[in-house]
Amino acid sequence: MSSFILKRNLSDNFTQVSNEFLHDSSISILARGIGIFLLSKPNNWVINQENICKELEIGRDKLKKIFNELIIHGYMHRCRYTTFAKKNEQSVFYYISDSKEHLYKEVVSRDIKNTNSISNQGILSPFTENPLPNTSHKKNPTNNIININNNLSFKNKDINKKENNNTDSLLLDFLNFHLDEVTKNNVLKISPRITLEEFKTIFEKCTTEYKLGYSKNLNSTLILALKKEWRFQSSEKIEKDKRVIKSRVEYFKDLYLHTRDSHEEIVTLFKNNCKDTYSEDLIKEYEQILREQLKLL
Repeated sequence: MSSFILKRNLSDNFTQVSNEFLHDSSISILARGIGIFLLSKPNNWVINQENICKELEIGRDKLKKIFNELIIHGYMHRCRYTTFAKKNEQSVFYYISDSKEHLYKEVVSRDIKNTNSISNQGILSPFTENPLPNTSHKKNPTNNIININNNLSFKNKDINKKENNNTDSLLLDFLNFHLDEVTKNNVLKISPRITLEEFKTIFEKCTTEYKLGYSKNLNSTLILALKKEWRFQSSEKIEKDKRVIKSRVEYFKDLYLHTRDSHEEIVTLFKNNCKDTYSEDLIKEYEQILREQLKLL
């Protein structure tokens, strides 16, 4: 029997998910599983954390951590809108896609331009991936739209004061995409003249701290790092791991000279030796170095 992966051709009751998402090793297998569960739902299915916790029998804190992981890596977007089912009630809505680019195009880019976009019917303007539930506006939808826009204009004045003309527009786009409103404003307050590249460097280092478990909250770690009050333990570990795995490369070069096994056999031994100790990215980096050095022997 030559086929080990058995697939059926389905015409209904199936979910189509890209391999880009399924094979993205930068996010945990649990986050990918929750993502697939959400992507199996209808387009108009509202993502509600409480309902998901009940259906999957998962804790609220754990689900929140998974959502944050998907948001950090660009597969999920969180929006906060003011709805008028109750006076000034704040509601949070989530969008998910198996493509970062598609999510950015359909949802995030619109949210950046107008965080609280309103349609002509007095409801939140629909996005293609996950339309929001209709909000009741029984008396006068037109007046509601005017009131909403007025409230937004006052709300945005304070934000615009902080986002002065010296702030790079690309940096603002990056902050809007990755951070909630409170954290974004704190970043601009602490480091008003930070460049996009400087912020990306700090953000990536903080994300690594979070992924490796040295940080319990990415946003608070980011703020402390900008204040120069955070010690990056992951950086120290990565540097140590690099020194050790570099010595592993030398060991397997010597092994090749003594055994004359094929390059692929040596590389496979190297990967198996490292897989339970080092990160996948680091193994890939030094696997390439080993391959290049084996060619010179």
